[in-house]
Amino acid sequence: MGLVAYQGKSTVQGGLADLWVDNVVREHMDQIRATIERFAPGVQGRAHFAVTIDGRGEIVRASVRSSFGIPELDAALANALADLRFPTAEDGFRETSASWEVQIAPPPVMAIPQNKP
Repeated sequence: MGLVAYQGKSTVQGGLADLWVDNVVREHMDQIRATIERFAPGVQGRAHFAVTIDGRGEIVRASVRSSFGIPELDAALANALADLRFPTAEDGFRETSASWEVQIAPPPVMAIPQNKP
């Protein structure tokens, strides 16, 4: 049974619009989820991601703080961020700082109605 990741709204400052950041993060949620499942199957909690993106759309700094309590997982998540590619900044030069939070939880259990005689 897989985990469900809920992406919170991104906080963005700099050359990229928050819509671009949200789109790229949303496109990579499966990669983030897979990294978590590989290192800590069944873990639950929150992770806060922060990145600095250069004017070319590449990550130059990344950090992850989580409530998982597994330093190796936080490091693996930070490494996974290196694969993200963002659009070029509107002016082509300005850095962008962005952060977002992800909630990891098991999928909801659906109750199956019982037919009563």
